[in-house]
Amino acid sequence: MLDEKDYIVSYTADLVVDSTSKVWTAEDDMDEYLEKNSRFVNTIIYLEEGKSDEEYVDMVADLLKSAGQLKVNTILGVKTGDDYIFFKEIDLSNGESVVNMDKDQILYEITVTR
Repeated sequence: MLDEKDYIVSYTADLVVDSTSKVWTAEDDMDEYLEKNSRFVNTIIYLEEGKSDEEYVDMVADLLKSAGQLKVNTILGVKTGDDYIFFKEIDLSNGESVVNMDKDQILYEITVTR
């Protein structure tokens, strides 16, 4: 999903699963295992520096729309250079809809996060 976005310079994505007594094996269904155990994806996305806030808002809106399609909770950090411009914990287990975050809210989050 992230490789398809031409505005992304680079990214890291780590799947984090809480400790559990159940150990996943090759015989287990991966989706079922993840559904039964607390997990999230910790993602840091690096964007090109020097863009306008409006351009970053469009990029973040697109990332949020994509994150809303995942079936796992996500921590989404967006950076330009060494600085975070956006940070959001997306808890899909509570039915949160990140797709509905409008551009004014995203712009506000960007200005507060900087």
